[in-house]
Amino acid sequence: MKPAPVLKATNLSVGYDGQPVLRNLSFEVRPREIFAILGGSGSGKTTILKTLIGILPPLAGDLEIAGVSMTRSSPDRWAHVSRSLGVLFQTGALLADLTLAENVMLPIRAQTELPESTARILACLKLSQVGLADAESRFPNEISGGMRKRAGVARAMALDPPILVLDEPSSGLDPVTAAELDELVLGLRRDLGITVLLVTHDLASTFAVADRCILIDREVAGIRAEGVPARLRDEHPDPAVRAFFRREPPRPDGLKKGGPRGE
Repeated sequence: MKPAPVLKATNLSVGYDGQPVLRNLSFEVRPREIFAILGGSGSGKTTILKTLIGILPPLAGDLEIAGVSMTRSSPDRWAHVSRSLGVLFQTGALLADLTLAENVMLPIRAQTELPESTARILACLKLSQVGLADAESRFPNEISGGMRKRAGVARAMALDPPILVLDEPSSGLDPVTAAELDELVLGLRRDLGITVLLVTHDLASTFAVADRCILIDREVAGIRAEGVPARLRDEHPDPAVRAFFRREPPRPDGLKKGGPRGE
């Protein structure tokens, strides 16, 4: 029997001030899957992300997490369910005047009543899971960009969410560091059984880690393609889709190509 999706969008339209950026988005993310939302600059990836994490209400349609509807549930119920999402923002969003352990402790302090000593132990455990076991007392400006991203992942995992949302995780990283972060994501899925939602334009990461993906496009104001990344690159009937995944030059009637890592 096919498992129920952990996240499902149905005819979802997203945008600002009543004006849709993307319309009729329908897709689902399965348990333990690494699912990528791809698109070029200005395609609407950030708008989808804001809706997924509850910052921006949908204009139409529905979004479900673990079977709970955003539009049909109370605000309190949805706020509780949305804690199933642990989010790594593009910049890492660490507070500069706090140590890495203190940054990871923030959601634990905010959403639990655990003693300070227990919260610190949990924070150090999360840092250990991302390869930062010896860095809990360091400040964000004392570590590399790759380490800051890892610390951001640790904070996103602080409350053991079943779904990890990564916003452009490889942005600003060199190719080697980005590949190491890809390996971390695969390891977390393998060891913890989490589901990962990857919002990105990075094709190298997509091919390395994603089981399936959707390609969104402002030209069609929605989803242009969905499937296994390599198959979209090699077999999709739309030449613009194949060109995107092959990083071929844009054509007048085609999709803009994806940018390099760190763009």
